[in-house]
Amino acid sequence: MDTEGRPTTKQKEQEAVIPVYDRLVRMTDVLTASIYGVIHRRAAEDPERKYRGTLQEIAETLNIARQNAAHHIALLKALGLIFDEHDGQRGKPHVYRDMGDFD
Repeated sequence: MDTEGRPTTKQKEQEAVIPVYDRLVRMTDVLTASIYGVIHRRAAEDPERKYRGTLQEIAETLNIARQNAAHHIALLKALGLIFDEHDGQRGKPHVYRDMGDFD
C-alpha cells in the first residue's frame, strides 16, 4: 500500500487476472498456459500486441524459477504462439509478440 492506503502498481499487477486457456492446457500443461496468459495479457495492453519484459518478471509473476519460465517459453515459441523479436540477443530485454488466437 502507498502512504494513502491505496495498492501500489506492483500490487495491482500481482492481483490482475491472468487468462489460462483450456485448449492450451490440453495441448501443453497448466504452467505453460499460465506463462502464455501472462504474455498475452501484457501484450494486449500494447497496440502492436507486444510484451517487452524479462524472463525474471514473468517468473516472479507466477512465483517460479527463471529457468523454468525459459523452458516453457521455449515450448510456446516452438508451438508458434509467441515470437521473441530479440531471441538469442544477450543483454536486450525480450520483446514477445503474441501470435496466438485464443480470444
